[in-house]
Amino acid sequence: MASPPSPLKAWVQEVWDQNPGTRRRFIESLGYSNINKAYQQVDAWLRTGEDPRGVLEQLREDLQLEGSLWTRLLKATRELAALKARIQELELKQARLEQREEQRRRFVPYIWVLTHASRPTGSITIYAVANLVRFRYVSIEPEWLEASQALLQKRIGERVRQHFVESEGICNGMGAIRGYEFHHAFGQAWEFDPEGHMVAS
Repeated sequence: MASPPSPLKAWVQEVWDQNPGTRRRFIESLGYSNINKAYQQVDAWLRTGEDPRGVLEQLREDLQLEGSLWTRLLKATRELAALKARIQELELKQARLEQREEQRRRFVPYIWVLTHASRPTGSITIYAVANLVRFRYVSIEPEWLEASQALLQKRIGERVRQHFVESEGICNGMGAIRGYEFHHAFGQAWEFDPEGHMVAS
């Protein structure tokens, strides 16, 4: 649903509608080379009440609008714009929370390879970068997750040590491996060195 126009825009639009031609004459007087862009810019200022170039004050004088009424319209418009911005901020925050909750719900424990390089080594395409991510995951057996914490840590240590040996300490496209992280819960991880020992946090 479209949001209602600002008090300032609604009032000015009504004046323009009652006086055909005044809108275009005012826009053209601003001296913009692109008339459509000028319309868009003035419309944006009317919606927010912001007036960085003094154009709205020129408009008030052009329409011969009374100063105190103009001040009240500006104040109401700015308050409404601030409220809309706050609502958008809260909606974005809520969307991020919902996204994070969905990620938490769908989370599956995994081992992540840590490398000295923070980005792919050598010349590589964007497609290849996306494809390389799979080399940073190390598989685990699902039934391990049912073991005690001590036994799970032991098995993860053995698994990363095995991976380090089999990969010869190199992660494809990312260079030398410096360690591993076992993400056992959403937002939580244990770090292991290449020999499979847990690293104190």
